[in-house]
Amino acid sequence: MKLISYRRKVYYYETDALGIVHHSNFIRWLEEGRLSFFEQLGVYYHELDKQNMAIIICRVSCDYKKMFRFNDEFEIEVKVKALSPAKFSLEYEIRLGNQIYATAESTHCGIQNNKIINLKKTLPEIYELMLKIRER
Repeated sequence: MKLISYRRKVYYYETDALGIVHHSNFIRWLEEGRLSFFEQLGVYYHELDKQNMAIIICRVSCDYKKMFRFNDEFEIEVKVKALSPAKFSLEYEIRLGNQIYATAESTHCGIQNNKIINLKKTLPEIYELMLKIRER
């Protein structure tokens, strides 16, 4: 399965008085990239909601390398870093052209009815897809 990087432009409201993107927006962009990643796997958050299920963040970190400005067009590549039945980690590369502007990592688990689920048993198709993607 070939995954497509998430692409978008920097909006004016995401910049500060100096015209530089505020660092908090990077975390929002990770979520946008993650949603795109999951949609490509056939996982839609609104469908999980209907089953009282969610994928939650346990940890997130971001290393900022360069500054973005208004109207910069960038892309986010998302990869599976680690996977177990209880949780998984994703890694991100935020790029403008060939330049890396940030790298990040997030760790997640699945919950249903406010209890941690076994991803391998509860979402076996998605678990297997993520396993295949990670092994590449």
